[in-house]
Amino acid sequence: SNTGFTSFTLPKNVKELGSSVFKENKKLASFTWNNVASEVGRYFFDGCLALTDFKFTDALTSIGYRAFYGTGLKTIVIPDTITSIGGGAFSVNESLTSVTWSKNVTTIPSSCFDGDSKLTNISNVDEVTKIDSGAFYGAGFTKVDGTNLLKSKVTTIGSNAFFNLPNLTEVVIPGNVKTVESQAFRNNLKLEKVTIEEGVATIENNAFAACIKLKEVVFPSSLVSYGNSGEGLFEYGVGIENINLSENVEQYKSVDGVVYTKNLDTLFEYPRGNKRETYKIIDGAKKVNDKVFAAAHYLKEVDFNKVTEIGKHILADTDIFGINGSSAIEKVKTPDTLEKLSSTAFSNSKALKTLDLSLSTKIDVIPSEIAKNSKALETVTLPETITKINSNAFNGCVSLTSINLPKGIKEIKSNAFSEATNLIATYDGTKGEFLGLGEDAIGYGAFASGAIVRCSDGDIVY
Repeated sequence: SNTGFTSFTLPKNVKELGSSVFKENKKLASFTWNNVASEVGRYFFDGCLALTDFKFTDALTSIGYRAFYGTGLKTIVIPDTITSIGGGAFSVNESLTSVTWSKNVTTIPSSCFDGDSKLTNISNVDEVTKIDSGAFYGAGFTKVDGTNLLKSKVTTIGSNAFFNLPNLTEVVIPGNVKTVESQAFRNNLKLEKVTIEEGVATIENNAFAACIKLKEVVFPSSLVSYGNSGEGLFEYGVGIENINLSENVEQYKSVDGVVYTKNLDTLFEYPRGNKRETYKIIDGAKKVNDKVFAAAHYLKEVDFNKVTEIGKHILADTDIFGINGSSAIEKVKTPDTLEKLSSTAFSNSKALKTLDLSLSTKIDVIPSEIAKNSKALETVTLPETITKINSNAFNGCVSLTSINLPKGIKEIKSNAFSEATNLIATYDGTKGEFLGLGEDAIGYGAFASGAIVRCSDGDIVY
């Protein structure tokens, strides 16, 4: 609704109100509560853009979900009589600069101040024990530490709690905080300094992902759990130069600033901002984790040594937030020990020109989307053992001009080479043998118009 009144005083005898009562009253600027009603219901002032003055009273004990979403409030003083505040209660209050919290609400709920880009001050939070998921997503703080938000009783920082703060430059996580959940400080583009004090025990996956100016984080000896869900802390962290963990971390171990699993079986996380141009995976490592070299834009060459498995998106690029997030690796040569090659392993690479799989004779199927949209890719060499190329394997590889097709190949699935209009695929057999594979073996759009399959006795032109 959009009524004409600009101010409202709640009648003295009103005890209960429903949800959404004043929702979308865009002219309402001032509201005075009474001394009887105890709850500001769900969506009560949702979308009241002009509301800049709300007079709380001590009768209030509860503020509902999104009760003050999208208002014009500049300061909020929450009385200590309030014991319950719903998620998103004060989110998208773009003029809000200062909040006095209730000492009787010990969790700052999820998305409570999401989108409050000018919020730089919150007081009376000494009793807070947890900052829940997305609580301060996009808020205006320049520094987060034990003096403002992470007071002595806070033990948990929830997922996305401080995601994408436009002005955040420094974080100090005091020792009373035991757990930092996933993506807690992700996408803080100005964040340059992080201090993690002794006492912090768990930091979950991508806690500092895409913090592009962050070069170093010193981890305390108290840290025992690092990352989860198969991911480290610094995805697209193009500034991170080294990752050094203490021996107390349970599942992972640092070797020359690179993170491996504790048994050194898997390359887990590579520091994308490290300035080395070549890197050899350590002896004994069998697996390369997903996204390991994604956005490692100084790295030009990787020796895969004796790995048996390569994960997904290991070279995937992104020009993240205007910063070069592209891997510089132009050539990949996989080893003879390779047994498993994941789909999308080399997809979305801007630099990759040559993919040499010829030694990897334990591979008989080229996975779907293995190099999809790697637009610089020119040459692919397959092992003689390949019998099948799955759909979209090289879809979007517009520069691809050369690949060999072993005689033992039985299937090339749909869109395998779509958009590779200048491709010459050299088949180790005759035209009759290739055409004899049948229509079902060559999927719809497998070859782009203009592509050539060069056989021993002539060309097949698509």
